[in-house]
Amino acid sequence: MAVAGLMVLVVTTGVASAHAVVTASAPADDEQLDHAPSRVEVGLDAKPATTEGDPIAVFDPHGRRVDLGDARTEDGGKRLGVSLAATELPAGTYQVVYRIVSADSHVVFGRFSFTARNDRPPGADGLPPPAVRVPVAGRVRDGRPTVVAFAFAAVAARAVARRVVRATRQRSHRTERGPRCRG
Repeated sequence: MAVAGLMVLVVTTGVASAHAVVTASAPADDEQLDHAPSRVEVGLDAKPATTEGDPIAVFDPHGRRVDLGDARTEDGGKRLGVSLAATELPAGTYQVVYRIVSADSHVVFGRFSFTARNDRPPGADGLPPPAVRVPVAGRVRDGRPTVVAFAFAAVAARAVARRVVRATRQRSHRTERGPRCRG
């Protein structure tokens, strides 16, 4: 009996530690650079369950989203990165927001910043400037992306799902009682 209990403890401990933890970033938090990089990455201790959606978003000092939305993993899933636009990127402090879903469906989120001391001219990373502008998908407050926006979206989605379930149950309940009789 004690062996079975120990086996359950060992198995559940392995499952509980399956959620990813951010271990590093490139650029590092609060790092000072000559100009904005062409790519931003976060290091993970476990492979994320998915890279769909926007697991990483990068905002320039003016609050404009400047990543290309091309998030992908490298190094066996231990690094998750996104490319930055090849357009001119201004000097100043950039904000990086990440929201990663682990293999155990645990959500890991946070943010970090880095500073570019100089403007980066178009094509400074060796890539030609894009022909079309990347659409801006994030909102900012005081020049900083807010994690609150992610939380608000989750709460709103949950509220909509509850209303749909409630409406479905009410419809189902009316159908089970049959038509009302007047008597």
